[in-house]
Amino acid sequence: MTAIEFNLFPITEVYAGHLFFPVERAAEVLRAWRDWTETVPDEITSVGRILQLPPIEEIPEPFRGKSWPCCRRSTRATISTKPSA
Repeated sequence: MTAIEFNLFPITEVYAGHLFFPVERAAEVLRAWRDWTETVPDEITSVGRILQLPPIEEIPEPFRGKSWPCCRRSTRATISTKPSA
């Protein structure tokens, strides 16, 4: 492939976040994440994985060189997805 073209759409707000858990809970966390993904609307993007961070200084010490089950979620902000005030 030498080129790719795609259209962009204006999005003004996005809600997103990561959750990290102790590696000992990986099976439990990823099972719960999988079950949760079956209940949410298609507009929600989510990733469940085990993240292995390298042992380098640029990573905060509590995370450095360790494995973490990690769940990420993101969605465009709409009236139905905005958190209540």
